[in-house]
Amino acid sequence: MGMLIHWPTLPTLLMFPILLAAYLHLAKKEDKELLRQFNGGYLSYKQLTPAFLPLRIAYSAKKGLDG
Repeated sequence: MGMLIHWPTLPTLLMFPILLAAYLHLAKKEDKELLRQFNGGYLSYKQLTPAFLPLRIAYSAKKGLDG
């Protein structure tokens, strides 16, 4: 999305859906790997943190931590 905003050109616009699909696929693949590698710890983190925009404030508030 940043490339599309920074360089609003026709090639960037055409590549955006392809790159978006590729990153979604990669995120799902990495999610499975992290779950396999870290098991319960990652599952707890995943339940408290949004996928693409992890907000430290939201995570800290749910955990009862400061900052």
